[in-house]
Amino acid sequence: MTNEITVYYLIEGENTEFAVDIASTKTVGHLKKAIKVEESNRFSNIDASRLTLWKADIPNRDVTRAVSLDDISVKQELVNVRAPLSSLGDLTGNDTYIIVKSPREYIPHRKLSIEEAFPDGLPYANPRPIISTPGVDWEYQASEDLLQTLREEVREHFDHFRAGMFDKTYMPLYLFLSGAGTGKSRNASEFHRTAIQCLTEEDVELRNRLQNAWVFHVSLESNTAIRRDENNATHAIGSRMLLQLLPDAKLEDMLRDYEAPEPLFVLRLVAKYYNQDLADSSIILVVDGMQRLMNDCEAEIRVDS
Repeated sequence: MTNEITVYYLIEGENTEFAVDIASTKTVGHLKKAIKVEESNRFSNIDASRLTLWKADIPNRDVTRAVSLDDISVKQELVNVRAPLSSLGDLTGNDTYIIVKSPREYIPHRKLSIEEAFPDGLPYANPRPIISTPGVDWEYQASEDLLQTLREEVREHFDHFRAGMFDKTYMPLYLFLSGAGTGKSRNASEFHRTAIQCLTEEDVELRNRLQNAWVFHVSLESNTAIRRDENNATHAIGSRMLLQLLPDAKLEDMLRDYEAPEPLFVLRLVAKYYNQDLADSSIILVVDGMQRLMNDCEAEIRVDS
């Protein structure tokens, strides 16, 4: 006597029933495999193990209507792949069906460019202090030597800017170089204020520009340190500039949802929001922990790095 049975099944969301022949001594797992073979084109990229099967009673089924598990009152999910089909009761009754539910098609998460995500631009947000230690509340006292040196350099920088001299020779970097715990981050946090403080009454235009500058604080330390999957230093800086404009966002969520931007693209968002020409804008970018941008972790201790 044969133990082969014919099981009728429906694909959720469709209305056409199909049949598969299988031994009643086989298991739910075998039934999944048999259905996958029968539906080899439909489930070509889906493993049999990812199919969900339900035993359902559908009296007087409307063959013109797509089947939905939500509309079926009597149903049982077949979760035990080792269960013999013979243990599931009658699978051959006129009103009995196996409902096959396939997993949703996987759609890779697409990151948005910041231009797509923020078509109207973003408003400027003031930076937070780079440090969060108790020292952030200490009164900051810039030395007269620092103010004098900075005054000369900032004025020269501004003269070159007005003359249209944008070569890197005339656009200096302002670096704080020292050992751990010597105040680099605090000095960097105060750079904007110090640059204004060093000027005199004769520097009216320059002072106005600096007072209205967009200041960005980027920290590559602690909670906003470089992540393992960030392999472009410029983009890493741009992402943290964007984070400043989204004060309620978390870095991990932002890196997941948006393409890592160039710093210039972040500045364009702010300029667009205020309908302002970026060429007429003043920007101060402070980056703390630049040694973290090196690919070679020993480079910072080598003389030739």
